Amino acid sequence: VFHGQLKPAEKDEDVRRFRESAGPQVLISTEAGGEGRNFQFCHILINYDLPWNPMKIEQRIGRLDRIGQKQPVMVINFSIIGTIEERVLEVLSRRIRVFEETIGGLDPILGDIEDNLKNVFLLASSEAERALRRLDRELENRVAAARAAESQLADLIMDTKSFRQDEVNRL
Repeated sequence: VFHGQLKPAEKDEDVRRFRESAGPQVLISTEAGGEGRNFQFCHILINYDLPWNPMKIEQRIGRLDRIGQKQPVMVINFSIIGTIEERVLEVLSRRIRVFEETIGGLDPILGDIEDNLKNVFLLASSEAERALRRLDRELENRVAAARAAESQLADLIMDTKSFRQDEVNRL
């Protein structure tokens, strides 16, 4: 069990024991496991309580999916059918594709998405559906623009790397 009430030394010791124990291991953690410690020796993440903030989800996944990871990381998300959490999961997985690929820093792309989702789900159901569809389209446009910008930047970096150093110095 890993939680925020543990002292830093206790957290380090718990991570060490978890990493070095033989056989199948399960670490049950509060939000404290999503920050500050690396778990690249793990490869399955189960989100029992899916945060509405995509940056927190990406942070959780990033604890496992990092340099030194030897296996594909599997992310399993729990939600109950017909609940707000199911709709949040749908938006995060279908529109933003948080669980499939990274799109750089999410903060400037998604901005106040957590507040927007809360506001949508506080509306009456018919209005909430319309508001969620608008938010879906807006998110899809933001993410598409971010991916296009990232692709252009990658092309620019590749172009500059293709120059020979002696030619660059001569120019």
